[in-house]
Amino acid sequence: SNNGTWIAYHLKPGKGDQKLCVHQASNKLKMVFDRAEKSRFTADSRQLIFRQKLALDSLNQLRRQKLKKAKWPKDTLVIVDLKKQETIQIPHVLSYKVPEKWSGWLCYVAASVPLKKDTSSSLKLAVSSKKTNEDNGHHLILHKLSNQQEDTLPYVLDYRLSESGASMIYHTSGKDSLQKEGLYYYDFKSKKSTLMHASVADYAQMSIDKNGEKVVFLVDVSSDTDALELHDLYYWEMGLDTAECKLRSSDLMVGQQQLLSANAVLRFSDDANSFYFGIADIPLLPDSNLLPEEQVQVEIWHYQNGRLHTQQNAELKRDKKRSYLAVYQTKTNQWKALASKAVNQITITEKADATWALGRSSEPYEQLISWEGYPRRQDIYSINTQTGQRQLAASNIKGTVGLSAKGHYLYWYNALDSTWYAYSNAEKTSLALSQFIPTSMADERNDVPNVPYA
Repeated sequence: SNNGTWIAYHLKPGKGDQKLCVHQASNKLKMVFDRAEKSRFTADSRQLIFRQKLALDSLNQLRRQKLKKAKWPKDTLVIVDLKKQETIQIPHVLSYKVPEKWSGWLCYVAASVPLKKDTSSSLKLAVSSKKTNEDNGHHLILHKLSNQQEDTLPYVLDYRLSESGASMIYHTSGKDSLQKEGLYYYDFKSKKSTLMHASVADYAQMSIDKNGEKVVFLVDVSSDTDALELHDLYYWEMGLDTAECKLRSSDLMVGQQQLLSANAVLRFSDDANSFYFGIADIPLLPDSNLLPEEQVQVEIWHYQNGRLHTQQNAELKRDKKRSYLAVYQTKTNQWKALASKAVNQITITEKADATWALGRSSEPYEQLISWEGYPRRQDIYSINTQTGQRQLAASNIKGTVGLSAKGHYLYWYNALDSTWYAYSNAEKTSLALSQFIPTSMADERNDVPNVPYA
């Protein structure tokens, strides 16, 4: 737990049901719960929450009966009050989430059960004949841990809790004319939902900032006749009536022959002054005027290609989902591409708010991996996240590469000379850190037919 008072761990046998063991660090108090999985302490360390599954013998019996998995009994959500040592059980639960750095609430997705009337006057819901399923969404229950009161958000398809602020965003398929389908912002303090964007379209990606005050999301704007999936990038913050469109795939297609990627994760920086997204190349599409049997299916490989044919096939799915990292500055309403085809591996700091990022490219050395193995050679770049400008820091590095915690420096170990280096992003100078250390930086006891490892 966050306060260090409680310790929880799972015991998993080779075959059978696992157990959850809970110890109080100050004394010998111990609690054991059978068939417990996915346990989480609340941020204030007052409760322990976990899912209790059906016994393995019972599950095997259902499998022997060939009962469809959709009809299996659902998990039971268990809330343990650690101070009172009391438990509350909630049946028919599909999943749950606990806020990371704030407490008082628990969110769980209920299985297909009748829609109950809410205890809060802010959400007055009537019973609907609309079914809950993967297409329509399921009911999201907001459970207040202090008094066990619950509010219900109907037909929720997806949701995200903020890290520190008592808020969240959720996508609902809508219940009636009073609650339209779209993306909503929910404030746990006021128990009010705010419609940010109304649409029957899918929301491919969505993210809420650390403090729960800003939101960014991708909206699928492609039609049934479009061969490509097209997305628009929207941004919302406290004070705006509705979300604003910041970038359209249609504009990128005209200007840069690229589009917004639904495969890249949207992420805010810790200070919420910027967010990161992905852009991708327009994929090659078959001629829609040809019948399937008229379309040519052929694979072409050349011996001078960087990757072997087998490697290309193994990485084909990954290549189709490849995107290039970009950053949007919310204060200036400008965005810059950080990655490109030549430099497509980008590392940013943990807080994602540094001025500098690390770029890597192994493309010039791809052929060498066939006979040299790992670590692969690469060029490393210093990239300014404000301007998008890229500076080559070092080339032909065979070894470990990293970015300092605040982004001021790049560092790497080059196995070719067994030396550690550092590069100042601001001064654009490098320094051999271990040149004056008499001891070898390589692992001299690791005697293998390869370059010396650090």
